[in-house]
Amino acid sequence: MYKREIKASANPSLSSLKGLKSFLDIDSKAKLICASRVTKRYVDSGITFIPWQELFELL
Repeated sequence: MYKREIKASANPSLSSLKGLKSFLDIDSKAKLICASRVTKRYVDSGITFIPWQELFELL
């Protein structure tokens, strides 16, 4: 199960993604994705951060 959140920031903070992380309580295998204005894909604390343009490839 994918759970996605979109942020306008180029550097979204983990504290602003508490709602997204809460999905792990429901499904520990959920894939958490934050689409934002980052320039490169990276993973931090179980959340995959992707450039917003890549989000459409996941749909």
